[in-house]
Amino acid sequence: TRCDFHQNQVQNASLPAEQTLVGMIRTMLSFSIIYMLLAIIALICGLYSIRDYRYTYKRLTAMIYILTAASLIVCIEVLTTIYRHSNQHLHYIYPPGTKYSYGACFIFAWIIFIQLLVSSCIFFVCSRKRKGTFDEATEEEALANQPVNLGR
Repeated sequence: TRCDFHQNQVQNASLPAEQTLVGMIRTMLSFSIIYMLLAIIALICGLYSIRDYRYTYKRLTAMIYILTAASLIVCIEVLTTIYRHSNQHLHYIYPPGTKYSYGACFIFAWIIFIQLLVSSCIFFVCSRKRKGTFDEATEEEALANQPVNLGR
């Protein structure tokens, strides 16, 4: 088989269908970078929220996991749109009668999406307030669950 690089810049004489394809490829590249950055931030926040016992950190981490899942679903949907658009409008990429499959990476992306949603649900469930009802195991947990007076 032959491997081709994706065109990511619009040529002057390119067709409107090619310009649309280039725009979708740019969108997928942008959201892939956003996904990778959010995944790193989610990992760091997840590790920190496990170390610190405040419920707000766990809720913040859960929201970051949801944003990460949202950016991944955008990448998945843009990829399927690229295939559909190329199949319908750019017959030199996928000639009529060509069979194509998304491959194992597409399935892994859906598995990771589900795992991100499950992780966010777990962080939300584990983020309940424990003040007054939590039997502290360590002094650090006891200090984290002390009420804070914000007044003078």
